[in-house]
Amino acid sequence: ACYFLSDEVGAIGRVKALSRALGLPVLWFGDRAPAGEVPQTVGPLDFVSALSGASYVCTDSFHGAAFSLLFEKDFSVFDRNYEHNRGQSTRIDSLFELCGVKTEKVENRRDVVSWDRAAVEKRLGRLRDESERFLFGSLKAVAGIVSE
Repeated sequence: ACYFLSDEVGAIGRVKALSRALGLPVLWFGDRAPAGEVPQTVGPLDFVSALSGASYVCTDSFHGAAFSLLFEKDFSVFDRNYEHNRGQSTRIDSLFELCGVKTEKVENRRDVVSWDRAAVEKRLGRLRDESERFLFGSLKAVAGIVSE
C-alpha cells in the first residue's frame, strides 16, 4: 500500500523500484498518485483495512507510519517537504524514538530496519494507558465542572 500526503515526484520512482524489487503491486490511495495511476478513494475503515492487509507500506504520513507499527508491517517512510514549510517528519521521528524503531536513510526515505515488535507493542500499551488516564481524568474534571 502506498499512502502519500505530498506530491514528492522523486518518491514515485523509488516506490516503483521498491515494488519491482519486492515483487509486489502498488496500491495508491489517498489523494496522491502519479500520472497514469488511479488512486483508490477510501474512507477511514478502508484506509485502516488497506494498511492492515498490505504486505509492505510506503508512506510520508504519520498515520501511515503509526498504523504500520500497530499492524506490524514492514514499511518505508519517505520525507515529506512542502515549499512553505520544509521538513514535516518530526512527529514520525518522535514516534520512532518512543517505540525504539531504528531506520536507515536511503536518499529521501527511511527504511525501517530494526524493531522489536513485542517491545513496540509493550511501549505502545504503556502510552495508551497514560493517554486513557489523562483523557478520562480530563473528562471527569469537565463533567464535575458542568454538573455543579
